[in-house]
Amino acid sequence: MMRRVRTGALYLLSIMAVLIGTSDRSSAASVSASMSEKEILEVISESIAGKAVVRAKINQEKRLQVLTRPLVSNGRMIYAADEGAYWEVIEPYAIAFVLKSDHVLERTEGQTRRLSMQDNPVVAGFSRVLLAVLGGDISSLKTLFNLETDVVDDRWVLNLKPRKSDLKDFIKGVSVLGDESVERVTIQESSGDETILSFSEISYEPNYLSSDERSLFAQ
Repeated sequence: MMRRVRTGALYLLSIMAVLIGTSDRSSAASVSASMSEKEILEVISESIAGKAVVRAKINQEKRLQVLTRPLVSNGRMIYAADEGAYWEVIEPYAIAFVLKSDHVLERTEGQTRRLSMQDNPVVAGFSRVLLAVLGGDISSLKTLFNLETDVVDDRWVLNLKPRKSDLKDFIKGVSVLGDESVERVTIQESSGDETILSFSEISYEPNYLSSDERSLFAQ
C-alpha cells in the first residue's frame, strides 16, 4: 500500500515533455534570460498564484532503474486553493488521492483510507511540495528547498534542491517548467528513479468548484 501511496504522491509532482497546447500565452507573464532570479520568481508567483481552481488531465511517466521502459499512467487533477488537490489515476488502474494541508485521503475500490502526515513522512513531503507548487507559494518552497531559476524557450524553469533531511531521504531534486501555469514537473528520487508528469487541457473556469467537484474533497 505504501508503494501505491508513494506512486500517487509522485504522480502529483511531475510533468513530461509535451507542452500544454491550451495555455493562452498572450495573457501569460513573459520571461527572458536577461531577467534576475528575483524577477523570474515574481513572474512565477504571478503566473500560478491567484488561480482559485485549476483543472487538468495528467500523463505520468515513471522511470525505474530496473526497467528499460517507463511505466505510464493517465488521470486528472483538480486543485482548489480553499480545499487542496484531488488526484485521480484512471489508467491502467483506478485510485484517487485527496491532498490536504494536514492529511491525505486514499480512495480505491470503494474504500477511503485517511493517511496522517505524522505517520507517513513520504506522503507528507510530497503533499507539501505539490500544494506549494500548484499554489505558487514561493515562500513555502524557499523553506523546503534551495531555489534556482532558468529560462528555456521563453518559459520559466524552477530547480529545487531539498534543504531538509526528511525530503533529502527520497527527493534528490525537482524541476518545474511553466508559462501561464505549471506545465512540467520532473522529480529525481534519491533512489535514482525519476517521475515526469505532464498537465494538458488546463482550465481555470469556472473559478469555483461545482457541487460534484466539491464532493470529491469530502472526508
